[in-house]
Amino acid sequence: MKIAAVDIGTNSMRLMIAKIEDEKIVHKEKYLFFTRMGEGMDKSKTIPEEVIERNINSLKEIKGICDDREVDKIIAYGTSALRDAENKSEFINRAMDKSGIKVEVISGEEEAYYGYLGVSRSLDLQDFMIMDVGGGSTEFIRIENGEKKYLKSLNIGSVRLNERFSLKDPPDKKQLDELMKHLDEIFDENFGDENVDASLVGIGGTATALSAINLGLDSYDPDKIDGSVIAYDDVEKIFEDLSQMRLDERLAVKGLEPKRADIIVAGAAIIKRYMERDKIREIIISDSDNLEGSVYHNIKKK
Repeated sequence: MKIAAVDIGTNSMRLMIAKIEDEKIVHKEKYLFFTRMGEGMDKSKTIPEEVIERNINSLKEIKGICDDREVDKIIAYGTSALRDAENKSEFINRAMDKSGIKVEVISGEEEAYYGYLGVSRSLDLQDFMIMDVGGGSTEFIRIENGEKKYLKSLNIGSVRLNERFSLKDPPDKKQLDELMKHLDEIFDENFGDENVDASLVGIGGTATALSAINLGLDSYDPDKIDGSVIAYDDVEKIFEDLSQMRLDERLAVKGLEPKRADIIVAGAAIIKRYMERDKIREIIISDSDNLEGSVYHNIKKK
């Protein structure tokens, strides 16, 4: 059986086609489309017409890929940007009409749960915190003794923060100080004095981009990314380097996808500040995330 999972995120749309045997993913292919669903969404809660068209065109392309691969079922879900959009119903209806793909909008808690399912099937850990930095939100999933303790979804993401603070090219010190202060306030409000004494696992585009940069990859290699470890000192250095570069310089950074170059500073800031706050010395990167999790969730429902 083949199942396709489509994650319609704030910055990108991702497709995974998974071959299933004995309720396990035995082979997968992944595709990435930079559709920027959340463009302008921090100020306006309406998805602009050009953004709707851009995303529907990608869904039509995805439907063609799925048909060519003889996929049995397509699971498509929208996250932060669609959750916030006042005209989400218009997008969902038009997506179905134009592409034949039914899109469901999932909650932040469901998104976090999918991330947990994906990571738990990939890494052999018992006590850990998953951190999923997306374009519009960041999910945290705390695992103790192999069981979920809590899920949190915070409205901080690489696209959202980049737009909210109108980061210059490159950002100036005042902007970065204000960004860090905002992150401190969000973390304090949601975590208080809690200090997590467990492994930190990073999933999502920002985390995998930092790993690719740290490894100096010429092209994305999931086998090298999955299970890779980045020390805090390296996260800090990458952030400092990127935040001092102009966009044209970031575009030349090895391992960084060009269409992520304009938002990577805000995304890296989230990871850096959280690690700094809890004195976390390293972050483990997982290539398996909510795409795999959504498939396993679908299998479990049967």
